[in-house]
Amino acid sequence: MTIVAALKQNSEIWMAADRQTTFNYDFARDDSVNGSKIVTYKHALIATSGLALYKNALKYYAATDKKAFTAKFDTDADVMDFFFKFHGFMKEKYGLGNAKNDEVEKLSYNSFLVVTESLIYQVSCARDVATYENFTAIGNGAEITLGAIHVLRPILNDPAAILEKAVSAGCHFKHGCGGEIDLIHVPSALKAKRKRSVKHKPSVKLVSGK
Repeated sequence: MTIVAALKQNSEIWMAADRQTTFNYDFARDDSVNGSKIVTYKHALIATSGLALYKNALKYYAATDKKAFTAKFDTDADVMDFFFKFHGFMKEKYGLGNAKNDEVEKLSYNSFLVVTESLIYQVSCARDVATYENFTAIGNGAEITLGAIHVLRPILNDPAAILEKAVSAGCHFKHGCGGEIDLIHVPSALKAKRKRSVKHKPSVKLVSGK
């Protein structure tokens, strides 16, 4: 399970994600090495909710395809073009399904968040793209996180503090979300891969799968 969120406020843009991974809906781990769900490309940070396979594939895609790594995300069309090619890459390299319908079904499990130095894009499971001016969230705890951001934005001026509190709230109330929270200032990460992290102790370590 996953929570990923992004917020633009006071001319700053931040991104956050929990690190907990749930295996087969049976048990959860938050101590994996290099467990961040946020992948750095040259011009954007990309994260996904759903099958963890896609996080691994995003890393592999960036490492093995220079054009993909240097892709620009200036418009909705740029984002759509990237994911058309990424899904073709997934079919070719990972062999998702034999029948055409099976391939489409398996490629529709995940949604994505793409954040540049100035823009926030959300890519749904159906691969449609939406651009958000201020904030959005994806994943199992998205509705709680979105509500928390909505309430906190008029009260707090620090976008990093807002995201940390909002994602922590999502982790607290959603089974399968939790562990360490990656909290990233997007322009700094794109320039120097600098990030800061906070710890969140989830109320539930083992999930029932319900």
